[in-house]
Amino acid sequence: MWVNLPRTPGAPTGEMFLAGCGIENFLLGNNWISPGWTYAWSAAHSYRGTTTGAQNLFSPAENKPGFVNMAANDVHLAGGSSAIGIGGSLALEVTNNALGLDLTPTQQYVDHQQTTARSASGAGSDVGAFQAVDADAAMRRTPNHDASWFKAK
Repeated sequence: MWVNLPRTPGAPTGEMFLAGCGIENFLLGNNWISPGWTYAWSAAHSYRGTTTGAQNLFSPAENKPGFVNMAANDVHLAGGSSAIGIGGSLALEVTNNALGLDLTPTQQYVDHQQTTARSASGAGSDVGAFQAVDADAAMRRTPNHDASWFKAK
């Protein structure tokens, strides 16, 4: 999940870009991203890389990922979040990599320096570092939108 929110509520957001020098290549899966993002860090450095999967990015105009309480730094997904259930299949490299490790997310952070089991990963899971805290949403794992909300840049 790539979120660009101002530190002060109501203030404008800064520029959000994915690439530092404009020649990186991206293979993007289902993910939530703030609207107005660009590939390169400035107009002077246009993006010259290759991107596959940009149509898999969910970028709602209202830029509200549906966190429980940003002011209290609780970025768990609240019930009704547009990031619930939009997770895609994990990349093959998650389980088939040179290290011979299964890197499937199974834990998530709990403040302060603790972890708890992550209930789902991969297709139909929630995107972001934390699963939804709403028990019904956690059981459903169905998107809170239709496919028309996904759009390429």
